[in-house]
Amino acid sequence: MSVGEICNREVVIMSRRESVLDAARMMREQHVGDVVIVDEKEGKRIPVGILTLDDFLEIISEQLTDLVGLLTTELRHERELRSD
Repeated sequence: MSVGEICNREVVIMSRRESVLDAARMMREQHVGDVVIVDEKEGKRIPVGILTLDDFLEIISEQLTDLVGLLTTELRHERELRSD
């Protein structure tokens, strides 16, 4: 069996001008793990990148890490104020 026999030929594409939120919604609606990002030049779609679920997980992980750090700092500050 070849890869061509089992691959999905209906690729989900988006313009790089569309929002990350739109990309997440489209991936969810289409039940796909990635979206090919394209530019249009002279009526042709040119692939310029790919956005994957792993990209979203990395972004979310970074945001959660920042949030936990902020909350930890705030809690520490609150405890110091109470102990004074």
